[in-house]
Amino acid sequence: MIFHEDLLDDLMDLKKSIDQQVIDLTNKKLGTLLTSYSPWLCGLVQNEGDYSFHPVYNHQPSKGEILSDPEMVKNLDNFLRTDGALVWDLSEEKTGISNKKVSDIGLMDPIAPELIEFYKTSKAEIKKGPLFSKGFDDIIDVVVPVSAANYRSYSYSTILARGAIFIEIPYAREHGQLLFEMSLVHELGHQILFLLQCTDTLIHEKDMLIPIWSGIRQQSRPAIKAMHGLVALSFMLNYIRYKLKDSKMPSDEVEVLHTYHNDYLKKARETSDAIKSNCALTELGEQVHLELSHIALNQELV
Repeated sequence: MIFHEDLLDDLMDLKKSIDQQVIDLTNKKLGTLLTSYSPWLCGLVQNEGDYSFHPVYNHQPSKGEILSDPEMVKNLDNFLRTDGALVWDLSEEKTGISNKKVSDIGLMDPIAPELIEFYKTSKAEIKKGPLFSKGFDDIIDVVVPVSAANYRSYSYSTILARGAIFIEIPYAREHGQLLFEMSLVHELGHQILFLLQCTDTLIHEKDMLIPIWSGIRQQSRPAIKAMHGLVALSFMLNYIRYKLKDSKMPSDEVEVLHTYHNDYLKKARETSDAIKSNCALTELGEQVHLELSHIALNQELV
């Protein structure tokens, strides 16, 4: 099995190995002597071109913590507009995210203390849950708060900044903490799949970008994006079922979770079927698809 809490140590070993490869490639490319991994190194080693040293490459985030240092926010904002522009490219071609413009999304600075506490409370809650949540601080290097004008909710991860989550904090929104927890779990799923993608394509290259139905977006997307949709749905469904076991949960929150559960379950079935019917998967991809589908549909593996 892959998606099982008992295998958290194996996942951590994989991350450490991949992180070290990124550090070594960065040092070779820039002639530096970096010893610590930063998500901002990923795009540097995955893309051709001449790059100069940027201060964010020295960024050593406190694992799983929210980015709140004003100087680092300033440096990161500069990076995302220059050498790191690919990380912040929200075109459909790059990310599968449509109709989102960079001008609509910006880094939050300063971060109000109540937002930091809101994040800490939400993170503490999801770390009680299933599916690698206990390893959140090891898998997630940094959480970057953003302000996303014109969007009901926003969260974003990319393999070009593996370990970083860009996310809006819905502090004042109804059921905000519940929705925020699900967004964090959603992005945790993406981050774990990124790690697996560093070892295997999961989908044979001829099918990687073929358009197939993605339930979470309710539109056709490249096959690898649909696989990411399935992991997000599976993790959220698993977390919702965990939350619904709490007999003390307010009735209005129970109703919200049931609504999301029914919607996500339908979308997970659609996505799982589309992947199975249209894509040639690698051996690891087959296992990933099988396990995610069983998690989403709340079925035991046999």
